[in-house]
Amino acid sequence: MKKTFLLLFAVATSILALHAQDAPKSFDGTASLDKKTSGSCVSIKVNADLKTAMSVMQDLLKKEGFKDAKKSGKILQAEKTVFPTISTDYINIYFGFVQANKDKKNPQTVVNVFVSKGTANEFIGASADPQLNTNLKTFLDTKYAPAMYNDNIDKQREAKQKEIDKTKSDVDNLNKNIDKRTKDISGYEKDIEKANDNIKKAKSDIESSKKQIETTKALLQKQQDELKAIK
Repeated sequence: MKKTFLLLFAVATSILALHAQDAPKSFDGTASLDKKTSGSCVSIKVNADLKTAMSVMQDLLKKEGFKDAKKSGKILQAEKTVFPTISTDYINIYFGFVQANKDKKNPQTVVNVFVSKGTANEFIGASADPQLNTNLKTFLDTKYAPAMYNDNIDKQREAKQKEIDKTKSDVDNLNKNIDKRTKDISGYEKDIEKANDNIKKAKSDIESSKKQIETTKALLQKQQDELKAIK
């Protein structure tokens, strides 16, 4: 029992370790928020199309109790707001989503998070506010990345369940076809029995007719002889 538990624990640990290795990591950078605005940001690249990446972020923000973010095109933004997960100060925060890879089988989206304080036009970089930068990375790495992973797993399970449901449906249809064809065979067998009976009756009729022919021929011969005897 103890060995089994240790084995299961080792397998689970290995899976978590592999997931940790594959999980996306946030990084510091500079990017464009829109055509007119750019600056320092914290970014993360996730394996999802832009629509999914934004939808997961919206759900996560609501779960975190942050309902101020409004959608504007490919940006989620909130100005003069407090988001305790990131900062207890009033901030302006912008989540920009950029489709990095449009491959339908392996789409990727870069999420750039820009933050400014008060009326400042410049976005805060890692050196300007290390704690805020750390909070941003922690939020992206420990909350957003797992949320994306879970969403991906849910979609894979949903897709696999659809495959399973289709296969089950195919099996049901095949069983229905087997039942139908079995009934057809039963009907054909009954038809064969009836046909065999008809064949037997027909053969019996033939034999009876053959005997009647012999009897009738004998009668004919007798009648012909009687005809000749009449003078």
